[in-house]
Amino acid sequence: MKHLSGIYTGLLLAVVTGFVLVGCSKKDDSQINPFNPAEINLQVVSADVVYGAGGGSGAIQMNSSDFTFTLEDDWLTAEKAGNKINLTVRQNGTPNLRTAMIKIKDATTEGVGNVQMVSVSQYGVANIMDISPIYASLKGQTITFDLSKVVDPVKITFPNGENEWIKYSIDGKTLKIEVLPTSKDRSGEIVITAGVMKKVVPVTQQVQYADLIGSYNANFLLEFNWKKSEQNQTWTLSPLEEGKSFVLSGFGMDLIVNYDAANRTLILPVGIHDLKGNPQGVALAAWVAGEFGSGSLWPHTDFYFEAPMNTETPTPEFKFAFKTKGTKYTIEIDGKDTEVFPKGMILWGNSGQYKPAEGKFSQLCDLTLTKI
Repeated sequence: MKHLSGIYTGLLLAVVTGFVLVGCSKKDDSQINPFNPAEINLQVVSADVVYGAGGGSGAIQMNSSDFTFTLEDDWLTAEKAGNKINLTVRQNGTPNLRTAMIKIKDATTEGVGNVQMVSVSQYGVANIMDISPIYASLKGQTITFDLSKVVDPVKITFPNGENEWIKYSIDGKTLKIEVLPTSKDRSGEIVITAGVMKKVVPVTQQVQYADLIGSYNANFLLEFNWKKSEQNQTWTLSPLEEGKSFVLSGFGMDLIVNYDAANRTLILPVGIHDLKGNPQGVALAAWVAGEFGSGSLWPHTDFYFEAPMNTETPTPEFKFAFKTKGTKYTIEIDGKDTEVFPKGMILWGNSGQYKPAEGKFSQLCDLTLTKI
């Protein structure tokens, strides 16, 4: 509870609450200055005026025992004991702040200067309805909630067996909810009750940016002399700009991969990938291999490869497909320029196809990345 003390407390409360708190003096009423403590006989010495939701007890100390008081609110009871008023505040089971006014009157005089007003306030319980939905990464997450203002016992239930992957504990006035690690998306609910209040809290566990960092199996087709062979290599995604982009390593040179978090999609742009260690003047180009009987490449910056995450696989999987912002990729087929959608990527510079380090390739088709 909050405790106010000092002979000027009554005057302070008057200013704060908007009431003119006046006392009594032996002067004629017209001469009393209620803002001059020297002219007020009945004064508040100290007062316990703010209480928590759980209630409690306190007192108002007056400088005299010659007074009466009135109180109308039933959640606050008061009893006179000499020059004190003992207060008992009941538990507040609502989330709302409430305030009661105690009118204290000097019993020895009449007039405008013989009354003090004391305001007593009590906080409401913490409203569990304010608990937000929980979003956790695949790596798991622990979330805490402050229960210091919750009066009634808190009960946690899991309507659909979510307790197999959601754990909780209550330590004093802190509720801790732990979402265990997983390899794929899942969702459920926690039901939290406290007294008459009940809240269903959705829990969603899905891939976050940090979950995508790590090693991948890169599956693709390698084409030489119009013949294709399936390849599997270990590539990695490393963080570049938090939440927005990665560096993909394992191809002939490092590539910038943008991340659309809202759609959980990887985007591999065509063009120069300006990263430390990459060869100068080498760009990623969209490439039509031998699919139409002849090869063609085009590093136009309208082109990109997009890979939405496959949520049906045990771990995150991304299959890249050609996209364009507007410019059409055309090649000549049967004497006509025809729009095509290449499946291939190739690294190309001023001197031709880039020759990477041994064990790496500078061309591929149908790239799919699967988290290891």
